[in-house]
Amino acid sequence: MGLLDKIKSAKNFVTGGGAEVAIDVEPARRGEPCRVSVRATVSDAALSVARVYVIVRGEEHIDLIHRDYEDGHSDTDRVRKSEESFRTEFDVATPGELGAQSSHEWSGEFTLPSDAQPSYHGRYARHIWRIQAGLDVRGNDPDSGWVEFYVS
Repeated sequence: MGLLDKIKSAKNFVTGGGAEVAIDVEPARRGEPCRVSVRATVSDAALSVARVYVIVRGEEHIDLIHRDYEDGHSDTDRVRKSEESFRTEFDVATPGELGAQSSHEWSGEFTLPSDAQPSYHGRYARHIWRIQAGLDVRGNDPDSGWVEFYVS
C-alpha cells in the first residue's frame, strides 16, 4: 500500500467516504413482509465489511401552537415533540471484502408489527417511517442517509 492509498484510507476512515450506499424500499403494509434492496459502490480502496445492515424506525412528531388569553393579554407557546415509536435493525450480508471500484447489491425483508402506527400527516401531528442502510467498516460507516417511506 503506497502513501496515496494510506491517505485515501485515512480519509475514508474519518468521513465514511469509502463507498456510496443506496437503499430502495417498497411501500410497506403493517403485518406483511416488505422487501428492501441495498446497493454499494466502493471507491478507490477495498473495504473490509463486518456486515451490511438496515435500520427501520417510526417517528411521531407534534408541532402545536398554544394560545392563552387572560386579562386582555395573550401568551403564545409553541410545543414541538418527537418520539421514536418503533425501531429495528437487521443484517442483509455477512462479513466480506469488497474490492476497490466494485458494485454490490443485497436484498432482505422485514415485517412491521400489525399494531404499528401507519404513515400520516395531520394538522398538528405526523407519523413518518424512515429506513437507512450502512456498511459496518472500521471508522465512520458509509450509509445511505435516512430515506422516508410510506406505511399503510
